[in-house]
Amino acid sequence: MIDLSAIQYRQYNERDLEHPALIEFIVSHSDIKTVLDVGAHYSWYEYAQEVKTLIPNYDGVDILPDPKTEAIIDKYWQKNVLDMDGKYDLVFSISSIEHSGISTYKSDNYRAERMRVFKKIVDLSKKYIFITFPYGKEALHEGEFANVTKEDLTNFINMVHPGKYEYHFYFSESPFVDHIPYTEVDLEFASNVEYKRELGTRCVCFLSIEL
Repeated sequence: MIDLSAIQYRQYNERDLEHPALIEFIVSHSDIKTVLDVGAHYSWYEYAQEVKTLIPNYDGVDILPDPKTEAIIDKYWQKNVLDMDGKYDLVFSISSIEHSGISTYKSDNYRAERMRVFKKIVDLSKKYIFITFPYGKEALHEGEFANVTKEDLTNFINMVHPGKYEYHFYFSESPFVDHIPYTEVDLEFASNVEYKRELGTRCVCFLSIEL
């Protein structure tokens, strides 16, 4: 999906992969004219400016204010994505859904809330979805996030059936501490990765969907 040999590590975490992968996805689908960024509180990752140069109509939604992103994109909605309406050629979400039910849209059942958010992303999309998240064995960090597991991924895919989907997994023993580059791994390997807080996100999934 992405050329790992061309990755320039600046933050030494999954952000270094997510930005080029998102841009590559947009560039490879010339029919994308409208996009919605779910969890658009990422101006410090610097992708908003580049996406805006590629897409004529770029909206974003997040429960927190983000004046920098708001100044770049066409419309910034400070609200719960579950309250959004409309349809977009592409709905994308960069490392956000893992917070659903925990630090955002708080719920006693975070996994059910995660599925509500994913279903809303599907409902808002006319054709494409691009979503990334930390992946592996179940790991909950109270007040922050929880890994997306193989069971969650299966539920995501079942929700978009019979649409086309593609997933890629990238793993590093220690991206944050030892600055070990990510390599692509298969589903079985990725599904058994344990999150180690002191090392940062060691496994990330990129899921792209055509409805």
